[in-house]
Amino acid sequence: MHLPRFSWPWRFVASALIYMVYYYFFGAINYMLTTRPYYETHAGELTVRELEQMAVLVHGPIDFKVRLGFRLTANILLMQRSAARH
Repeated sequence: MHLPRFSWPWRFVASALIYMVYYYFFGAINYMLTTRPYYETHAGELTVRELEQMAVLVHGPIDFKVRLGFRLTANILLMQRSAARH
């Protein structure tokens, strides 16, 4: 079976989106049934973090990845321009 190359990217994106929906859906069910009651009883001194705390924890790695991506893209463009001049 041979499929055109352009058919693979949309299949990958579609499967990633479907995976994210299922992951969120079943994760929410798991949290409601199991994880939330466990955290609410403070078993093992665990607590549910506030949304602001979670945003701070997630912001750093995301910011780093975005800045790294821009930097790598800028380096590639500069190398391409430099190569085109010579």
